[in-house]
Amino acid sequence: MAIDHSYRGVQDYTNVLLEVAHIINNAEDIDSLLSQVGEVIVDALQAYQYGAYLFETVQQQFILRVTIPSDMPAFQHFATTLDPTDEERLRQVVTQQQPIFDIPSSPHTNQSVWLLIPLTAQNQVVGVLLIGIDHKQIPLLHNLMSLIRGISHMVAVAVDNKCLRESIARRETESDRLQEVTVALLEHRTLEDVIDLVSLSLKQLIGAQHSMVFLLEDETRLRPVISSNAGVQSHPVISIEHSQIGEAVRTGKPAIRNFTGPDPRTTDWQDIAVALLAVPLQIDTTNIGVLAAIDKPGRFTADDVRIISRFAAQAAIAIEHARLARKVEHLAVVEERQRLARDLHDAVTQAVYSVTLFAQAGRQTLATKSFEDTEHYLTRIGTMAHQSLQELRLLIHELRPPTVARDGVVAALRQRLAMVEEQVGLRSRLIAELSVPLSVDVEDALYRIA
Repeated sequence: MAIDHSYRGVQDYTNVLLEVAHIINNAEDIDSLLSQVGEVIVDALQAYQYGAYLFETVQQQFILRVTIPSDMPAFQHFATTLDPTDEERLRQVVTQQQPIFDIPSSPHTNQSVWLLIPLTAQNQVVGVLLIGIDHKQIPLLHNLMSLIRGISHMVAVAVDNKCLRESIARRETESDRLQEVTVALLEHRTLEDVIDLVSLSLKQLIGAQHSMVFLLEDETRLRPVISSNAGVQSHPVISIEHSQIGEAVRTGKPAIRNFTGPDPRTTDWQDIAVALLAVPLQIDTTNIGVLAAIDKPGRFTADDVRIISRFAAQAAIAIEHARLARKVEHLAVVEERQRLARDLHDAVTQAVYSVTLFAQAGRQTLATKSFEDTEHYLTRIGTMAHQSLQELRLLIHELRPPTVARDGVVAALRQRLAMVEEQVGLRSRLIAELSVPLSVDVEDALYRIA
């Protein structure tokens, strides 16, 4: 529907604006809005190509969202991303906030003209529309600038409002999800469980294909903690100084990369990662590691940085809590082993000393041919050795008997009671009714208490 300048043309002008308004009121999302408005613009201006770019704040670039024809992956004249610092015409559009014609100098494209239309809301350029037309249409377009400005203003305001509404809805969803993750993290005690949940939750929160947790090995290196949910099978220790992930530690800020191609600072899988987002794991201001998201369809955005930063704060606390719990458990094991070592030392020393005395006495009776006394001392040696053996078995059993791991705490307690009965002749009875399975830590604690 090409527009002329007669009375009928005025009606067409009004109809186009009304159609755009209808699209704005009924479009489900931003891409749908841009696509439907693009069809109206292509029809009204007799254009042959259309593309809508929106500004992405993290990379400070315009990202291609919609093309017409829709099966065209990108313009031949423009890439899927536009950088205002590199594209002179784009820089003019952003600075002047006015539509600009771009006429290619190539003889093969001298019939093509590009019209760059800024989408301006609240005095900020939130996007750019690119329209490919025949150069013969330029005089017509000069007369339609008021229509073009009207459409672009309506679209810009609508995009800005939809972005705001989507951002609010997204943040509400994020808050609910982060709260769920926080509760789940508090329920996991072991470091392995926490790492698994962190990796899985990170991928779900921002849609990354892979995720990894790196913990500080020392001041110069990061050690990967491979999770079953990471999507990465193995990875070597990496340098903090010479890696993209290490940048998060060096700066204490998120590090993001959204392009394909090698990074001269890396020598591993980061070379071929399409997208990488690394956020420091910090307790107060102390770095304990890095949370990394790898390869997201499309690219990482400002929202991803914000979400992963909030999540990293909670993940750091959970990871550090699990590490401290493991350290406390290790110290408790060390203390218990030291106690058992002392008990073993005392028991063995006393038993060996007693056996030595009886053996010396036995030798003396043999020298005097007091065979009845010799037999008495030999009997005492046998009894003492048997008692010492029973004591040693009880002490060794406390290190965590295999019965606990194999059959559970009830069977282990029954076995221990049997040993006590055998040693001291004490009769006992164990009553146990367990309706739910117990964790290893609980079974160990119950066994030691008993």
